[in-house]
Amino acid sequence: MKKMNGTKRLMTVLLIVVFVALTGAVLTGAQSVSRAKEALSRISPVTYTEESREAIEDATQAVRALDTGLGLSELFDLEALTAAQVEYIRLAIRDLYLTLETGSETEILEKMQIARALVDGWLLPEDTERISNLGDLVEVENAYQTAAPAIKETEPEEEELELCGI
Repeated sequence: MKKMNGTKRLMTVLLIVVFVALTGAVLTGAQSVSRAKEALSRISPVTYTEESREAIEDATQAVRALDTGLGLSELFDLEALTAAQVEYIRLAIRDLYLTLETGSETEILEKMQIARALVDGWLLPEDTERISNLGDLVEVENAYQTAAPAIKETEPEEEELELCGI
């Protein structure tokens, strides 16, 4: 049996390392696709419940975790996810609006913050126009911004500094 010289041994080890790394990437990609498919299948029907929010959040995270370099997110119809996000946000804003009549200021502010966080966290700016009652959220935000005392951090006054001419 012939002995391998140092260069051949190094090349063999490098090929094995590359093969293992590529195999791992393919398996990880396949697992990510499987996880995203499963998460997307759990989002329907959309109701304003914690279970529905968790299903949409899981699907959102699973899709965002897909390796964009491999084009894995293109395997999915992301319209269904966006539609579910929009519907859940619409229901959250509706819940906020219903709370205006009977809820405390604390409840209203909490629901307003939740609705805004969902809009900003889930949707791309171009998708926000699909929320049919987004104007209601903006209206409540504006009303509570002007009604509540503004808490502003006091900025230190600018001091005039004397600079030495060099």
